[in-house]
Amino acid sequence: MVDRVVGKLYPIPIDDYPKLLRYKVTQNGIYYIEELMREVYIEKKELSMNKLTQLGLLLKTYVCQTKRIEDEILFQDISKKARKFGGTEQWYVKECIKKLMMRGFIEPNLNYDPEIAINMHKKRI
Repeated sequence: MVDRVVGKLYPIPIDDYPKLLRYKVTQNGIYYIEELMREVYIEKKELSMNKLTQLGLLLKTYVCQTKRIEDEILFQDISKKARKFGGTEQWYVKECIKKLMMRGFIEPNLNYDPEIAINMHKKRI
């Protein structure tokens, strides 16, 4: 039986979260998340906009991939820390994604279903 509980992050069933994004976090990406989280929360370092953006992208992807909605609070906190730099442009996010792929921290998500994102967008309009 499929769990049809609608998630808190997106107005879609939680079971569809792993299909929502084009990328998924690799094992090396999980290690990188842990490294950056250690820098932020244990070592109390101020990360650059680049590292905060990378961490935010990885966290959001990981939350959707694993359906661990409780980890969304970490993404929200990292987003709050990044606000001091202002917003990020679309091209900057694309560059960060490209760098994460080149470093092997994310890879294509074979379960990606573009119809889910398209339908979500239609519901918002």
